[in-house]
Amino acid sequence: MKQKNTSNESLDDHFSVVDKRFWNNESEESPGAKEESANESADSKKPAYVVTLENELKESKQRLEDYIASYRKYKEETELFQKRLERDIDKKVTQLQSNFLGKLLRVFQTLERSLKTPANETNCDEFRKGMELLVSQFYGILKDHGVKKIETTGKEFDPEHAEALDIIPTTDESKDNIIAEESEVGYTYNNTVVLPAKVKVYKFLDK
Repeated sequence: MKQKNTSNESLDDHFSVVDKRFWNNESEESPGAKEESANESADSKKPAYVVTLENELKESKQRLEDYIASYRKYKEETELFQKRLERDIDKKVTQLQSNFLGKLLRVFQTLERSLKTPANETNCDEFRKGMELLVSQFYGILKDHGVKKIETTGKEFDPEHAEALDIIPTTDESKDNIIAEESEVGYTYNNTVVLPAKVKVYKFLDK
């Protein structure tokens, strides 16, 4: 009888019983650990190429989100720069217009003063000189802003720069299509015709 008990004690020393029933395992693991374990288990069941593709997809989505965020930031900065540039341009244009109008108004004031002076036989020459001075000042302002007179007399007729009002017959072939007389001055602005000259042109007539 004593021998039997000794044998049981020997078995107890070498073996231990572990309760692996699921309710005991759940009590030992935290919810996070269980979820992670479940994910790892699911991933371990997937083929390696599937896991690789999923990882690449996640990276692609992240890069796309980064690109979208960068584009939105760039767009906002561009819009702000555009608005600031438009304000600066408007301010510059307004300043240039004010300067130009200021010069014109000074000529206009001089013209007004001249008209207020009573005209008589003794001051006709002075009045004419005053008008000539005003015309010179006015053209000077226009010239400073890119306006130039079109040179015509003695030049070959160019329909892009002048309008022929009349034809003058000539027997001199060298004068054919040459401008004989300028009836009205033409003007260009920055090399673009804004007002064509009005001229009379020679036309060669063979006898």
